[in-house]
Amino acid sequence: MLQEGQKPDVKVGGDFEPVPADKYTTLIVDTNMIQQQKYQSIEMEDIMNYQFAILDDKPMPKKDGEKEEKTTRNRYLWKRCRLVLNKNSWLGKLAKAAVGRDLTKEEMESFDVESIVGKQVDVMVEQKESKDGQRIFNNILSFAKPVKELEPVEFEAKEEGAVEKSTVPAEAPKTKSEVDEFIDEIDAEKETSKPDDDVEVLELELKLARAKEAKAAKAKAKK
Repeated sequence: MLQEGQKPDVKVGGDFEPVPADKYTTLIVDTNMIQQQKYQSIEMEDIMNYQFAILDDKPMPKKDGEKEEKTTRNRYLWKRCRLVLNKNSWLGKLAKAAVGRDLTKEEMESFDVESIVGKQVDVMVEQKESKDGQRIFNNILSFAKPVKELEPVEFEAKEEGAVEKSTVPAEAPKTKSEVDEFIDEIDAEKETSKPDDDVEVLELELKLARAKEAKAAKAKAKK
């Protein structure tokens, strides 16, 4: 029971509806240092949580009963990056995309995690389900230098969030379908792509994400 005079501060979640799987040009609008449990460890570590605002004005899927047209512009994405800067780390990949080239040794040694705030980067995004199956959120798969920079947006820092999922996740088909074969084909194509072909890699990630969504939708329709 609450003691007399106690009143908890209940936070109300914002509009964190996930955007469709696609490639987006974004603006890095903020970063904060948070603590996260290390992988397969009980220890905690400091990591950077970067916030991105989508600049593309693409249509959002309409829900039943909605009259207002919504778009992806000024919707938010987040990516957590460990404090490791190399070509294989998320922070290294983000920095390369923001600067437009590989960082020099001197630049890496003096790198400021806030120095890339205000830069534009292209991101490939998928929709991902939480482990408990109750939430669905956007997951950034890769970064690349923007093919074309877009008009910036006004923004405000917001907490990372997700929306609740109202349906039960569909089980994958037991037999290999045409979609499965297409996914395997894209995975094989990704393996042969050159690491520096950022745009091509983004396009392949987009094909893969859409193929996986099509597979899940097909399985759901059979129920």
